[in-house]
Amino acid sequence: MVDSLTVPYCAPGPSIDTSFAFPRYSSILPKTPEYRGSLAPTQVQMSLNHFSWIDCLPCPIMRENLISHEFNFSHVDFLRDLVGTLINLDLFKAPILPMSTSRGNLAGDQDTVAAGSGLILWGEPHLIDSWEITPDFLLKWGWTIMNCQGLVNSTNYWRMSRGETPLLP
Repeated sequence: MVDSLTVPYCAPGPSIDTSFAFPRYSSILPKTPEYRGSLAPTQVQMSLNHFSWIDCLPCPIMRENLISHEFNFSHVDFLRDLVGTLINLDLFKAPILPMSTSRGNLAGDQDTVAAGSGLILWGEPHLIDSWEITPDFLLKWGWTIMNCQGLVNSTNYWRMSRGETPLLP
């Protein structure tokens, strides 16, 4: 059952030569008001046109932070740090800001997951408790998780289960 509907909005800009791509902008319209869960659309997602890839992220507050600042960061850099080469970054041919020369990666230039600059998924993607923030992601993209206490709690749980110290209080 589909609980929300994504309405694509085609903004003026360079066309993307691919048969499958995220729509450039979208708004989400709820189909059932009682839908709950970390992937449920927020009021901001339903009221503002925004880049559609943001809708795939697990934390509602993180999505709102990204929508609020979507013209102030490089989407290509963020997605590269988040998922590495798991998606085709050519889908974002015209980044809002130029890519930075520094990857902000403490572990060197290894792939994202090995280097620890993204989010780690330990279970079901729709459950916020399944996600862990890596230290390098926090250093570079900490503003995206401001007020995301559920994601912080989940991160600390996974770190402590490995005998590591909590990442954030």
